[in-house]
Amino acid sequence: VWGWGWKPQAASVAPRTCLHARFSQEALDLGGASGRGGFSASCLEPLTCILQGPASNGAACWRQGRWRWGEKPGNLAGIRHIILVLSGKGGVGKSTISTELALALRHAGKKVGILDVDLCGPSIPRMFGAQGRAVHQCDRGWAPVFLDREQSISLMSVGFLLEKPDEAVVWRGPKKNALIKQFVSDVAWGELDYLVVDTPPGTSDEHMAAIEALRAYQPLGALVVTTPQAVSVGDVRRELTFCRKTGLR
Repeated sequence: VWGWGWKPQAASVAPRTCLHARFSQEALDLGGASGRGGFSASCLEPLTCILQGPASNGAACWRQGRWRWGEKPGNLAGIRHIILVLSGKGGVGKSTISTELALALRHAGKKVGILDVDLCGPSIPRMFGAQGRAVHQCDRGWAPVFLDREQSISLMSVGFLLEKPDEAVVWRGPKKNALIKQFVSDVAWGELDYLVVDTPPGTSDEHMAAIEALRAYQPLGALVVTTPQAVSVGDVRRELTFCRKTGLR
């Protein structure tokens, strides 16, 4: 089936630039050092700076002074098609479909990226056997994890930013939304034929944050995954209603 006021807060620590991006356990705590969910200084600099812009003038990111909130960032400009993979219920094979779709497109000679916005249950690193791989910084933001020399498949997931694979991401909505918007704006995908966005189940804040951040790039549509059980069918009907209300095809 094809289907469409966060405000920056001052971080409690000054940003640091590092080549190896990982979230510390302190950054994964519910309140963080500031008690308001601020990111730790051990995080990569662009991730911190989204919380550093002064709320008085609405600036979201001042890194190199290149863009402000409301302007169209350029890291997705080289992507031809964006497809969101949704499901109303968990455990129906959404991440499996995302993986198989990416592999099929690659087999057809396309360059594909997968953005995993399921922050509490990131599955994409395991699906591609890429656990333990690291995200690095480049002059355009974050460099995704590439699976081959040709860079035909690239991945970005919060799973690459955790110090341990079994760490729990215990964040409230605004902090999740900030990271998703950071993924959309600051990952240097380069030229891609398709970007597949693997989402969490349901219709949560993460979905709204992803759709709002991607709307300027006119996503091709949504692929809604379900199983034939009555409970799953009921959930997928609600998911289709969500797609209609948000303008997804």
